[in-house]
Amino acid sequence: MSADNRVGGLDYTDAKWMSVNAASLAGSVPDPECRWSWSDVDLDRSMLCKLRERGFIVKVEEQEWRATGELIREICNYGGISEGEVAEHVCGSCPGCIQQRIEARRERRERREREDGSRVGPGESEQAELPGVED
Repeated sequence: MSADNRVGGLDYTDAKWMSVNAASLAGSVPDPECRWSWSDVDLDRSMLCKLRERGFIVKVEEQEWRATGELIREICNYGGISEGEVAEHVCGSCPGCIQQRIEARRERRERREREDGSRVGPGESEQAELPGVED
């Protein structure tokens, strides 16, 4: 393919395909840090095959795949989507997945504490009332 048929980093065919599919890929594509199997992601088999054929996902080991950084960049470029909204962590073991679990756990704990009133958050104050004691 000659350089004349390229649009940005993609050839003309891939550029057209990406412009049609970028929005539907956003939020469903695994982060490039993650290694995953096809059953781990919320994309149908035909879409995964197209991503593989275009070199946007690569086989790392038997039954393990990785999305490329180019895939994330092109989804952002063609979909007008910020990078943080494109990929999701799905493997459970990369640094991004671990950080995501830590944040989710902290949010659940904080929500539970607010709902049951078991703990006062920063900047809040609470005055204890003792039964039978009057001012």
